[in-house]
Amino acid sequence: MDRQASTGKRRRRGTDDSIDAEYFALCDPLGMGISLASRFEDTGEAADLKLAIEHLESGLEFTTDVSTLASLHHTLGCIYNERYIISDAVSDSDESFKNHQASLDLTPLDDPSRIDRTADKARAFCTRGLNSEEKLHFDECIRLLEECVGQLGSASLLTLTQHKLLGDAYQARWLQRLESIDDVERSISLHTQILDRFPNDISRRATLAELAQLFLFKFDETDDVSLLETSLEHSRRALDTWTDGNAKNELRAELFRIAGKTFERRYKRLEEASDLEACIDSYKSAVDALADHSPPLERFQSLIMLAEGYEARYQSAESITDLDISIRTVQKALDLASLATDQQSLGNRLLGSSYQGRYVRTGELPDLDQAIARYRKARELEPYRDEQATFSLAGLAEVLHLRYDKMGQERDMKESVDAATEALSFLQGPSNNWKRIPLLRTMTLAYLEAAMKHLKVWENSLSKDDFQYSENLFAISHVYIDKAEASGSEGDYEISIRKMQNAVDCTAEDDPDRSHRLQALGWEFHSRFERLREAEDLDTALKIYHRAFKDVRALPRDQINAGNILAHWLVTAGNISSAYQVATKTLPLVSHLTPRSLVVSDKQKLLKGIPGLSTLVGAVTLMAGKEPYEALQHIELARGVITSSLRDLRSDALELQFSHPNLSEKLHQLRELLNSDPISTSSFDNPRHDAGRQLDSLLEQIRGLHGFDRFLLPPSEKQIKSAAVNGPIVMINVHRERCDALIVRTDHIVSLALPDLHHAQVLEYAAKDIDREILEWLWDTTTLPIMEFLGYHEMPTNSPWPRVFWITTGPLSSFPIHCAGYHYSGSTKTVMDRVISTYSASVGAIIQGRQVTSRISSKEWQNKKALLVGVQELRYAPEEISQIQKLCAGMHLKTVILEPQRNAVLDFLPECEVFHFAGHGMSHPLDPSKSSLKMSDEPLTVQDLFNIKLHDKAPFLAYLSACSTGRSEDEELVDEGLHLIGACQMAGFRNVVGTLRRVDDGVCVQVANMTYEWMKNSRLSNESVGEGLHHAIRMLRGQWVVGNEQEDEMRGGRAKQEPNKHSQSLFLTTAAEADNGNTLREGRDIISCSDEPISWAPFVHFGS
Repeated sequence: MDRQASTGKRRRRGTDDSIDAEYFALCDPLGMGISLASRFEDTGEAADLKLAIEHLESGLEFTTDVSTLASLHHTLGCIYNERYIISDAVSDSDESFKNHQASLDLTPLDDPSRIDRTADKARAFCTRGLNSEEKLHFDECIRLLEECVGQLGSASLLTLTQHKLLGDAYQARWLQRLESIDDVERSISLHTQILDRFPNDISRRATLAELAQLFLFKFDETDDVSLLETSLEHSRRALDTWTDGNAKNELRAELFRIAGKTFERRYKRLEEASDLEACIDSYKSAVDALADHSPPLERFQSLIMLAEGYEARYQSAESITDLDISIRTVQKALDLASLATDQQSLGNRLLGSSYQGRYVRTGELPDLDQAIARYRKARELEPYRDEQATFSLAGLAEVLHLRYDKMGQERDMKESVDAATEALSFLQGPSNNWKRIPLLRTMTLAYLEAAMKHLKVWENSLSKDDFQYSENLFAISHVYIDKAEASGSEGDYEISIRKMQNAVDCTAEDDPDRSHRLQALGWEFHSRFERLREAEDLDTALKIYHRAFKDVRALPRDQINAGNILAHWLVTAGNISSAYQVATKTLPLVSHLTPRSLVVSDKQKLLKGIPGLSTLVGAVTLMAGKEPYEALQHIELARGVITSSLRDLRSDALELQFSHPNLSEKLHQLRELLNSDPISTSSFDNPRHDAGRQLDSLLEQIRGLHGFDRFLLPPSEKQIKSAAVNGPIVMINVHRERCDALIVRTDHIVSLALPDLHHAQVLEYAAKDIDREILEWLWDTTTLPIMEFLGYHEMPTNSPWPRVFWITTGPLSSFPIHCAGYHYSGSTKTVMDRVISTYSASVGAIIQGRQVTSRISSKEWQNKKALLVGVQELRYAPEEISQIQKLCAGMHLKTVILEPQRNAVLDFLPECEVFHFAGHGMSHPLDPSKSSLKMSDEPLTVQDLFNIKLHDKAPFLAYLSACSTGRSEDEELVDEGLHLIGACQMAGFRNVVGTLRRVDDGVCVQVANMTYEWMKNSRLSNESVGEGLHHAIRMLRGQWVVGNEQEDEMRGGRAKQEPNKHSQSLFLTTAAEADNGNTLREGRDIISCSDEPISWAPFVHFGS
């Protein structure tokens, strides 16, 4: 063949091209065929292959020489294979096989060209195998090439191309069948030989990439973690051959993708956060390594992998920003041109999964509708009704079931079950076991019998050799639990426990999922204990949870959850010593659960999973006989995690700035980034995540400096005591096992047991409006013992009055402690008749507030501004704004009155010294960060106030004359202080006045008027806000008492003998108007406030 080709080349040197062409056509068809095939390689024109085949086949008709015939058939076989690659016509492939075989039949066994011709036939079978699902083609390819190796005596005698072909064929056969790891081993061996034989070959990078991929395949089969590092080493070696770190190259992008997949596998196996970071970085590098003109498939693959990396990090750290980036990245991948339908299907399926995750997180129905639409679209685009379709069908079944749970529409349930049933019909064999998990659980809830039938088939197909065996068993046990909950049968529960126990027993000790599975098993034993009250079940549950808690491979959230539940159960079981050990070991883990990089909504989601930890650790510390300071310190660490983190980002660092300005500047930059509102960008970066890691490292460096060992750490005992310089601090810890007051004075910290205060009764009264019965109960059970202990027995006769700083926990946070007592003429058995009350979220908040106050020692009030915002539709709000405007003028404050529009108010807040809002307040029942002040356009939320930074200026007062501005409706987050009052403090206001409950519109005017009047007379001293509010409430309380007693006299009864039945004489005019049918404007809540029993009680002052 080579001789005749060279003859053709010599003839082409003639001067008459037409004569040459005719000559080649008639006398040298082989040369002409080769020439046209070569031209095809340059032009890509299929017509060249067609002409080449015609010339070669014409040569077969006129040639009788055996050697020439063999060459013609061989060349035809190669060219037909080339045309098959572009035509996908099976007939071309068949012709290739036929001609290659004819060539070999004519080639003597000892002919040197036989090896090459056999290898080319093998290549034709490999090509066919890559384009079809028939298994025999790779077998034949490998057989032919191994035959060549046998003839040569060693694979090392093959050409580079043949050597690579054999290695690739073994890899392709494994990918097609996923059967024998021997294929992967043989491919690794062959590619390694290529590296040794051809150390300087131009294709060395590609060989290293193949080996990196092969070692990854081998890990998937063997679960040998060491193989992942071997894979990474080959990827690094290949990537290091590029001297330009920004080179645009498709193979470079592929290497980054392989490295990303390897890091992802290792993260899933070892749960090391650094691997997940490296995974995302690798995928970003893969995207960056592609030029703009790169094939769409290359860019699509890189973008999809990057999106999956961000979703994996969302599953780990639960930062909603990562999920948003994932959604944005998939959408960008789908926007690429010329995508095949299977790529479009994959993209839509991934979007369905991401929107589903966002719905689960936010509860927003549009996300769920989008998830359903995407899964449906993915299913429509899938060309085959096969196992691949199960991914889309399984997702569709799940999201439809979620919408059924939310909306209750039967058509959603029917479509969900239909999708699950169709998906199950495609699944055959053990390799698909894991795909059955969501499908069967969906069906169990609707079609129990059909689900259990599928379950039996699944169980019978399980193999203990499958490395997912324990995962499958665990999933099966949950289906049995679903069945048990539906039937209520203890027999079904027993089966589910037995199945789950088997799954746990089969889970490897170093499996990160082990803790989660142990907790699920322990929960089932404890649930059975609660049903049957068998002590053995409780003992077993405690032992299992101990194992889960001590699991060193557990994720932080799994370990915290195990510790929180275990400590609660141990307290109930009376094992206080163990409960203390577990609770105090759990507490430090909370910081790992909620890193600074997470936004408020992310932290809320995570902290909702560990309710009651703060009050538990406080109670169990005292029950264990530890010092009150330790109990207080534990409570401080466990509650207000979100607000404490925000305070750390906004606290003064003046000493650091003076001593180490460079570190101070770096700290400032990182805190500014973490303090900022997360911005939606089109990039693939989450800058908050990187800043959070850098800040942790920087703080460690700073604390290593002399004098900075406690920088941004919780206050010491000395600092806590010094915080009581303006009055005792009283923290009331409410737990179901015991309630205590932790009292801080400048010289000591003590605990005072409150044996008459019970958690259950606090919960009962928390659901009611504040009335006389509740205030008297508060006095008897809580504040009387505290007042007596502090030595406040009577009304003060001298000025100033003593002040008490209250910190309430748990459900007690919604009670007006300052109003507790027996309110009737001549009584001093009340808190407000003995002390002035100020509230705080924590001791740390008091300390930081004092630091700010000392920094702003004095202010010139001339030309300072007061921002006044009133809601016009409220009956008394305009009057309130008018009166406050006059009072502000008397304090030399320039008033600015704005319409209640969100952006206008937010824009002006940095300019004001006083912010007064008279309108509606709304406490969000599910998401405290969405609690808001109602504006005319859109709500001004807690999150909006968190995003404002006024600490450098530290304005004097935010006065929120609206309902429930100091209340959190979410019981699981009540100790986080996520309400409008706390948000104003976090924004930087030194004093905040707000309300714990619903308030009456008319009372708001009077309270505000009297409070500001006092502030004016006190020349706006820092103490004047609390004093003013205190005396305003006492004044209204006095009028209320007089009015009640007058009514009681008319009825012949005594006020204190008829709690809960006293009308409010102070507001008889309003009530009369209502009785006469006059139309009244709304109260300060969306709900009517006309039935509030005691309207002066909800007002509170937060400050330091």
